[in-house]
Amino acid sequence: MQLINYSSNKFKVASERTEGIPEHAIEIEGNLIEVDAQNLNGWGVKSSAVDEIIENGIGIPLRVCNSPDPHECDYNADHWADIGYVTKMWHDGDWIKARSAVTDKTAITKFEDGTWLPFGDGNWSISGYPGNDFDDNYLVYKYIPFSISLVMPPNEPAYEGSKFELVAAAVKNNKLQSEHDKNTIGDNMAENDGDAGKTEPKKEVEPKTEEPKTEPKTETTTTEEPSTKEKDEATMYSQDEFDKKLSESLETQKAEFEAQMAQMTPNGDLESMLSAVKKETIKETLDEIKRDKLATEYVEMVTASKVLSAPFMKDGKLDAAGLKTRGQEIKQLSASVIENMITDGKAMVAAMPAGNTAFDEANVPGKTIDADFNAKISKLGVTNVDFSRGA
Repeated sequence: MQLINYSSNKFKVASERTEGIPEHAIEIEGNLIEVDAQNLNGWGVKSSAVDEIIENGIGIPLRVCNSPDPHECDYNADHWADIGYVTKMWHDGDWIKARSAVTDKTAITKFEDGTWLPFGDGNWSISGYPGNDFDDNYLVYKYIPFSISLVMPPNEPAYEGSKFELVAAAVKNNKLQSEHDKNTIGDNMAENDGDAGKTEPKKEVEPKTEEPKTEPKTETTTTEEPSTKEKDEATMYSQDEFDKKLSESLETQKAEFEAQMAQMTPNGDLESMLSAVKKETIKETLDEIKRDKLATEYVEMVTASKVLSAPFMKDGKLDAAGLKTRGQEIKQLSASVIENMITDGKAMVAAMPAGNTAFDEANVPGKTIDADFNAKISKLGVTNVDFSRGA
Protein backbone atom coordinates (compact mmCIF):
# COMPACT_ATOMS: atom_id res chain seq x y z
CA MET A 1 0.00 0.00 0.00
CA GLN A 2 1.36 3.38 -1.02
CA LEU A 3 1.07 5.93 1.77
CA ILE A 4 0.94 9.70 1.42
CA ASN A 5 4.22 11.01 2.80
CA TYR A 6 5.85 14.44 2.76
CA SER A 7 9.58 14.75 3.24
CA SER A 8 10.81 17.90 4.96
CA ASN A 9 13.35 18.28 2.14
CA LYS A 10 10.44 19.36 -0.09
CA PHE A 11 10.06 22.56 1.89
CA LYS A 12 12.54 25.40 2.24
CA VAL A 13 10.20 27.34 4.52
CA ALA A 14 9.56 25.95 7.99
CA SER A 15 7.44 27.96 10.37
CA GLU A 16 4.57 27.85 12.82
CA ARG A 17 1.11 27.70 11.31
CA THR A 18 -0.82 30.97 11.43
CA GLU A 19 -3.58 30.91 14.00
CA GLY A 20 -7.17 31.50 12.95
CA ILE A 21 -6.98 30.24 9.35
CA PRO A 22 -9.30 27.41 8.24
CA GLU A 23 -8.18 23.93 9.22
CA HIS A 24 -7.99 22.72 5.62
CA ALA A 25 -5.92 25.71 4.43
CA ILE A 26 -2.24 25.62 3.50
CA GLU A 27 0.20 28.57 3.52
CA ILE A 28 2.80 30.02 1.16
CA GLU A 29 5.34 32.75 1.81
CA GLY A 30 8.32 34.51 0.27
CA ASN A 31 9.78 37.74 -1.15
CA LEU A 32 7.21 40.16 -2.61
CA ILE A 33 8.54 43.72 -3.07
CA GLU A 34 12.20 44.78 -3.30
CA VAL A 35 12.55 48.11 -1.48
CA ASP A 36 14.38 51.11 -3.02
CA ALA A 37 14.83 49.31 -6.35
CA GLN A 38 13.25 49.71 -9.78
CA ASN A 39 11.19 46.77 -11.00
CA LEU A 40 10.97 45.53 -14.58
CA ASN A 41 8.26 48.14 -15.27
CA GLY A 42 10.69 50.96 -14.49
CA TRP A 43 9.38 52.09 -11.10
CA GLY A 44 9.52 50.98 -7.46
CA VAL A 45 8.75 51.89 -3.85
CA LYS A 46 10.88 53.82 -1.38
CA SER A 47 11.61 52.63 2.12
CA SER A 48 9.34 55.39 3.45
CA ALA A 49 6.37 53.51 1.96
CA VAL A 50 7.14 50.20 3.69
CA ASP A 51 5.14 50.70 6.90
CA GLU A 52 2.00 51.74 5.01
CA ILE A 53 2.31 48.78 2.63
CA ILE A 54 2.59 46.34 5.55
CA GLU A 55 -0.30 47.98 7.41
CA ASN A 56 -2.64 47.77 4.40
CA GLY A 57 -1.44 44.42 3.08
CA ILE A 58 -2.96 42.16 5.74
CA GLY A 59 -6.14 40.52 4.44
CA ILE A 60 -5.83 41.51 0.76
CA PRO A 61 -6.82 38.75 -1.72
CA LEU A 62 -4.49 36.13 -3.18
CA ARG A 63 -5.57 35.45 -6.78
CA VAL A 64 -4.95 33.39 -9.91
CA CYS A 65 -6.04 35.18 -13.10
CA ASN A 66 -7.31 32.98 -15.94
CA SER A 67 -5.73 35.25 -18.54
CA PRO A 68 -2.45 35.79 -20.42
CA ASP A 69 -2.13 38.94 -18.29
CA PRO A 70 -1.42 37.74 -14.72
CA HIS A 71 -2.97 40.93 -13.31
CA GLU A 72 -6.16 41.16 -15.39
CA CYS A 73 -8.34 39.87 -12.54
CA ASP A 74 -6.70 42.50 -10.29
CA TYR A 75 -7.64 45.33 -12.65
CA ASN A 76 -11.23 44.03 -12.71
CA ALA A 77 -11.34 43.31 -8.96
CA ASP A 78 -12.51 39.81 -9.87
CA HIS A 79 -13.15 38.07 -6.56
CA TRP A 80 -14.06 34.84 -8.35
CA ALA A 81 -10.31 34.55 -8.95
CA ASP A 82 -9.56 34.68 -5.19
CA ILE A 83 -7.91 31.55 -3.80
CA GLY A 84 -6.92 32.89 -0.36
CA TYR A 85 -5.72 35.96 1.50
CA VAL A 86 -2.59 37.53 3.02
CA THR A 87 -2.07 36.67 6.69
CA LYS A 88 1.22 38.48 7.34
CA MET A 89 3.64 41.05 5.86
CA TRP A 90 7.00 42.13 7.22
CA HIS A 91 10.23 43.94 6.24
CA ASP A 92 13.33 41.76 5.99
CA GLY A 93 16.50 43.34 4.61
CA ASP A 94 15.89 44.64 1.07
CA TRP A 95 12.52 42.91 0.75
CA ILE A 96 8.96 43.11 1.94
CA LYS A 97 7.93 39.51 2.56
CA ALA A 98 4.42 38.11 2.73
CA ARG A 99 2.61 35.00 3.86
CA SER A 100 -0.77 33.94 2.46
CA ALA A 101 -3.31 31.30 3.41
CA VAL A 102 -4.61 29.27 0.47
CA THR A 103 -8.23 28.34 1.24
CA ASP A 104 -9.60 27.31 -2.16
CA LYS A 105 -9.61 23.49 -2.20
CA THR A 106 -8.87 23.18 -5.92
CA ALA A 107 -5.92 25.56 -5.55
CA ILE A 108 -4.65 23.60 -2.54
CA THR A 109 -4.51 20.49 -4.71
CA LYS A 110 -2.56 22.39 -7.38
CA PHE A 111 0.03 23.43 -4.81
CA GLU A 112 0.34 20.08 -3.07
CA ASP A 113 0.68 18.02 -6.25
CA GLY A 114 3.35 20.41 -7.58
CA THR A 115 1.38 21.80 -10.53
CA TRP A 116 1.90 25.37 -9.34
CA LEU A 117 5.31 24.63 -7.81
CA PRO A 118 7.14 23.03 -10.77
CA PHE A 119 10.62 23.47 -9.29
CA GLY A 120 9.78 23.80 -5.62
CA ASP A 121 8.76 27.46 -5.74
CA GLY A 122 6.51 29.84 -7.68
CA ASN A 123 6.30 33.49 -8.70
CA TRP A 124 3.86 36.12 -7.49
CA SER A 125 3.36 39.86 -7.98
CA ILE A 126 1.71 42.74 -6.10
CA SER A 127 -0.96 45.12 -7.43
CA GLY A 128 -1.89 48.43 -5.85
CA TYR A 129 -2.35 52.18 -6.06
CA PRO A 130 0.90 54.19 -6.37
CA GLY A 131 1.07 57.74 -5.12
CA ASN A 132 1.57 60.73 -7.41
CA ASP A 133 4.96 61.72 -5.97
CA PHE A 134 8.17 59.93 -6.92
CA ASP A 135 11.90 60.66 -6.98
CA ASP A 136 14.30 60.88 -9.96
CA ASN A 137 14.49 57.08 -10.12
CA TYR A 138 10.68 56.75 -10.29
CA LEU A 139 10.49 55.34 -6.77
CA VAL A 140 7.12 56.28 -5.26
CA TYR A 141 6.75 57.63 -1.72
CA LYS A 142 3.30 56.07 -1.27
CA TYR A 143 1.82 52.72 -2.33
CA ILE A 144 -1.42 51.01 -1.25
CA PRO A 145 -1.54 47.27 -2.11
CA PHE A 146 -4.90 45.73 -3.02
CA SER A 147 -4.08 42.17 -4.16
CA ILE A 148 -1.38 39.59 -4.96
CA SER A 149 -1.56 37.33 -8.00
CA LEU A 150 0.36 34.21 -8.94
CA VAL A 151 2.51 34.62 -12.05
CA MET A 152 2.76 31.56 -14.29
CA PRO A 153 5.52 30.99 -16.89
CA PRO A 154 6.36 32.40 -19.37
CA ASN A 155 5.30 35.59 -17.55
CA GLU A 156 7.69 37.12 -15.03
CA PRO A 157 6.85 39.08 -11.87
CA ALA A 158 7.53 42.82 -11.76
CA TYR A 159 10.31 42.25 -9.22
CA GLU A 160 12.93 39.65 -10.06
CA GLY A 161 13.11 37.44 -7.01
CA SER A 162 9.42 37.76 -6.09
CA LYS A 163 8.98 34.09 -5.25
CA PHE A 164 7.04 32.00 -2.75
CA GLU A 165 7.39 28.54 -1.27
CA LEU A 166 5.05 26.17 0.52
CA VAL A 167 5.18 26.45 4.30
CA ALA A 168 6.00 23.03 5.73
CA ALA A 169 4.12 23.57 8.99
CA ALA A 170 0.97 24.45 7.08
CA VAL A 171 1.01 21.10 5.27
CA LYS A 172 1.77 19.16 8.44
CA ASN A 173 -1.37 20.50 10.07
CA ASN A 174 -3.55 20.04 6.99
CA LYS A 175 -5.04 16.71 8.10
CA LEU A 176 -7.96 14.56 7.03
CA GLN A 177 -10.01 12.91 9.78
CA SER A 178 -10.80 9.23 9.39
CA GLU A 179 -14.10 7.60 10.34
CA HIS A 180 -12.89 7.48 13.95
CA ASP A 181 -11.76 11.14 13.90
CA LYS A 182 -8.12 10.13 13.90
CA ASN A 183 -5.43 11.65 11.72
CA THR A 184 -3.75 9.08 9.52
CA ILE A 185 -1.91 11.11 6.92
CA GLY A 186 -0.22 13.88 8.88
CA ASP A 187 1.32 11.29 11.22
CA ASN A 188 3.33 9.94 8.29
CA MET A 189 5.10 13.27 7.79
CA ALA A 190 8.86 13.14 8.10
CA GLU A 191 10.13 13.65 11.64
CA ASN A 192 13.75 12.77 11.05
CA ASP A 193 15.09 12.71 7.48
CA GLY A 194 18.21 10.70 6.84
CA ASP A 195 21.25 11.79 4.85
CA ALA A 196 19.42 11.06 1.61
CA GLY A 197 16.33 12.92 2.72
CA LYS A 198 14.13 9.80 2.79
CA THR A 199 11.43 9.08 5.32
CA GLU A 200 10.38 5.68 6.52
CA PRO A 201 6.57 5.48 6.66
CA LYS A 202 4.94 3.94 9.67
CA LYS A 203 4.04 0.31 9.20
CA GLU A 204 0.43 -0.66 8.73
CA VAL A 205 -1.10 -1.93 11.92
CA GLU A 206 -3.06 -5.15 11.67
CA PRO A 207 -6.21 -4.90 13.81
CA LYS A 208 -6.38 -7.33 16.68
CA THR A 209 -9.20 -9.84 16.71
CA GLU A 210 -10.68 -12.02 19.40
CA GLU A 211 -12.54 -15.31 19.23
CA PRO A 212 -16.31 -14.76 19.30
CA LYS A 213 -17.92 -15.59 22.63
CA THR A 214 -21.24 -17.36 23.07
CA GLU A 215 -23.74 -16.58 25.75
CA PRO A 216 -24.36 -19.74 27.83
CA LYS A 217 -28.17 -19.43 27.94
CA THR A 218 -28.85 -18.78 24.27
CA GLU A 219 -27.98 -20.32 20.95
CA THR A 220 -27.30 -16.96 19.36
CA THR A 221 -23.63 -16.25 18.70
CA THR A 222 -22.51 -12.65 19.12
CA THR A 223 -19.21 -10.89 18.64
CA GLU A 224 -17.99 -8.37 21.16
CA GLU A 225 -17.58 -4.78 20.11
CA PRO A 226 -13.97 -3.83 19.27
CA SER A 227 -12.06 -2.53 22.24
CA THR A 228 -11.51 1.18 22.73
CA LYS A 229 -7.86 0.68 21.92
CA GLU A 230 -8.76 -0.88 18.56
CA LYS A 231 -11.11 2.03 17.77
CA ASP A 232 -8.32 4.47 18.42
CA GLU A 233 -5.89 2.74 16.05
CA ALA A 234 -4.97 5.03 13.13
CA THR A 235 -6.39 3.98 9.77
CA MET A 236 -3.97 3.97 6.82
CA TYR A 237 -5.20 5.12 3.41
CA SER A 238 -3.76 4.64 -0.07
CA GLN A 239 -3.96 7.55 -2.51
CA ASP A 240 -7.13 6.17 -4.15
CA GLU A 241 -8.77 5.55 -0.77
CA PHE A 242 -7.79 9.04 0.36
CA ASP A 243 -9.42 10.65 -2.71
CA LYS A 244 -12.55 8.54 -2.24
CA LYS A 245 -12.89 9.45 1.46
CA LEU A 246 -12.37 13.14 0.69
CA SER A 247 -15.01 13.05 -2.04
CA GLU A 248 -17.50 11.30 0.26
CA SER A 249 -16.83 13.82 3.03
CA LEU A 250 -17.45 16.78 0.71
CA GLU A 251 -20.67 15.24 -0.65
CA THR A 252 -21.90 14.70 2.92
CA GLN A 253 -21.18 18.32 3.84
CA LYS A 254 -22.95 19.51 0.67
CA ALA A 255 -26.04 17.41 1.46
CA GLU A 256 -26.15 18.71 5.05
CA PHE A 257 -25.87 22.31 3.85
CA GLU A 258 -28.67 21.87 1.32
CA ALA A 259 -30.86 20.27 4.00
CA GLN A 260 -30.28 23.22 6.32
CA MET A 261 -31.08 25.71 3.56
CA ALA A 262 -34.29 23.83 2.73
CA GLN A 263 -35.42 24.14 6.35
CA MET A 264 -34.57 27.83 6.57
CA THR A 265 -36.24 29.11 3.39
CA PRO A 266 -39.00 27.65 1.14
CA ASN A 267 -37.61 26.54 -2.22
CA GLY A 268 -39.74 28.96 -4.22
CA ASP A 269 -38.70 31.97 -2.14
CA LEU A 270 -35.07 30.88 -2.20
CA GLU A 271 -35.05 30.55 -5.96
CA SER A 272 -36.59 34.00 -6.33
CA MET A 273 -34.03 35.50 -3.96
CA LEU A 274 -31.11 33.82 -5.72
CA SER A 275 -32.44 34.83 -9.13
CA ALA A 276 -32.74 38.49 -8.10
CA VAL A 277 -29.26 38.50 -6.59
CA LYS A 278 -27.84 36.80 -9.67
CA LYS A 279 -29.43 39.35 -12.03
CA GLU A 280 -28.16 42.28 -9.96
CA THR A 281 -24.68 40.77 -9.75
CA ILE A 282 -24.56 40.16 -13.50
CA LYS A 283 -25.71 43.74 -14.16
CA GLU A 284 -23.07 45.21 -11.86
CA THR A 285 -20.36 42.95 -13.26
CA LEU A 286 -21.15 43.85 -16.88
CA ASP A 287 -21.15 47.55 -16.02
CA GLU A 288 -17.81 47.21 -14.23
CA ILE A 289 -16.30 45.34 -17.18
CA LYS A 290 -17.59 47.99 -19.59
CA ARG A 291 -16.20 50.85 -17.48
CA ASP A 292 -12.84 49.08 -17.17
CA LYS A 293 -12.55 48.59 -20.94
CA LEU A 294 -13.56 52.19 -21.65
CA ALA A 295 -11.05 53.51 -19.10
CA THR A 296 -8.31 51.36 -20.66
CA GLU A 297 -9.24 52.65 -24.12
CA TYR A 298 -9.04 56.24 -22.88
CA VAL A 299 -5.60 55.74 -21.28
CA GLU A 300 -4.27 54.09 -24.46
CA MET A 301 -5.64 56.95 -26.55
CA VAL A 302 -3.98 59.54 -24.29
CA THR A 303 -0.68 57.64 -24.37
CA ALA A 304 -0.64 57.57 -28.18
CA SER A 305 -1.49 61.26 -28.65
CA LYS A 306 0.91 64.14 -28.16
CA VAL A 307 -2.03 66.49 -27.75
CA LEU A 308 -3.94 64.49 -25.14
CA SER A 309 -0.83 63.38 -23.23
CA ALA A 310 0.45 66.93 -22.75
CA PRO A 311 -0.99 67.30 -19.20
CA PHE A 312 0.87 64.11 -18.16
CA MET A 313 4.34 65.11 -19.42
CA LYS A 314 7.11 65.82 -16.91
CA ASP A 315 10.57 66.89 -18.05
CA GLY A 316 9.77 65.73 -21.57
CA LYS A 317 8.67 62.25 -20.46
CA LEU A 318 5.26 60.71 -19.98
CA ASP A 319 4.35 60.45 -16.29
CA ALA A 320 3.27 56.80 -16.37
CA ALA A 321 2.37 56.71 -12.68
CA GLY A 322 0.23 59.82 -12.92
CA LEU A 323 -1.55 58.53 -16.02
CA LYS A 324 -2.18 55.19 -14.35
CA THR A 325 -3.70 56.95 -11.32
CA ARG A 326 -5.88 59.01 -13.66
CA GLY A 327 -7.03 55.78 -15.32
CA GLN A 328 -8.07 54.33 -11.96
CA GLU A 329 -10.03 57.50 -11.18
CA ILE A 330 -11.80 57.38 -14.54
CA LYS A 331 -12.98 53.82 -13.82
CA GLN A 332 -15.16 55.23 -11.03
CA LEU A 333 -17.11 57.38 -13.53
CA SER A 334 -20.21 56.12 -15.32
CA ALA A 335 -19.82 54.38 -18.67
CA SER A 336 -21.63 57.20 -20.52
CA VAL A 337 -19.28 59.85 -19.12
CA ILE A 338 -16.19 57.84 -20.13
CA GLU A 339 -17.64 57.32 -23.61
CA ASN A 340 -18.11 61.09 -23.98
CA MET A 341 -14.50 61.68 -22.90
CA ILE A 342 -13.29 59.21 -25.53
CA THR A 343 -15.47 60.80 -28.22
CA ASP A 344 -14.16 64.30 -27.39
CA GLY A 345 -10.57 63.04 -27.32
CA LYS A 346 -10.91 61.33 -30.70
CA ALA A 347 -12.36 64.51 -32.17
CA MET A 348 -9.34 66.52 -30.97
CA VAL A 349 -6.89 63.94 -32.31
CA ALA A 350 -8.69 63.63 -35.66
CA ALA A 351 -8.46 67.40 -36.17
CA MET A 352 -4.66 67.28 -36.13
CA PRO A 353 -2.33 65.54 -38.63
CA ALA A 354 -0.47 62.59 -37.16
CA GLY A 355 2.70 63.54 -35.33
CA ASN A 356 1.87 67.26 -35.00
CA THR A 357 0.62 69.32 -32.13
CA ALA A 358 -1.95 72.09 -32.11
CA PHE A 359 0.86 74.65 -31.92
CA ASP A 360 2.56 73.20 -35.03
CA GLU A 361 -0.58 73.77 -37.11
CA ALA A 362 -1.47 77.18 -35.69
CA ASN A 363 -1.23 80.09 -38.15
CA VAL A 364 1.07 82.30 -36.07
CA PRO A 365 1.59 85.72 -37.80
CA GLY A 366 5.22 86.01 -36.79
CA LYS A 367 5.92 82.61 -38.24
CA THR A 368 4.42 83.60 -41.65
CA ILE A 369 6.25 86.97 -41.81
CA ASP A 370 9.62 85.34 -41.03
CA ALA A 371 9.15 82.81 -43.81
CA ASP A 372 8.25 85.60 -46.30
CA PHE A 373 11.22 87.72 -45.31
CA ASN A 374 13.69 84.84 -45.56
CA ALA A 375 12.42 83.94 -49.04
CA LYS A 376 12.93 87.50 -50.27
CA ILE A 377 16.44 88.06 -48.91
CA SER A 378 17.59 84.68 -50.16
CA LYS A 379 17.14 86.04 -53.72
CA LEU A 380 19.70 88.70 -52.90
CA GLY A 381 22.24 86.11 -51.93
CA VAL A 382 22.02 87.01 -48.25
CA THR A 383 22.04 83.98 -45.94
CA ASN A 384 22.18 85.72 -42.57
CA VAL A 385 21.04 89.09 -41.22
CA ASP A 386 22.33 90.45 -37.90
CA PHE A 387 19.67 92.64 -36.32
CA SER A 388 21.65 93.41 -33.20
CA ARG A 389 22.22 97.06 -32.43
CA GLY A 390 25.69 98.49 -32.27
CA ALA A 391 27.10 100.24 -29.25
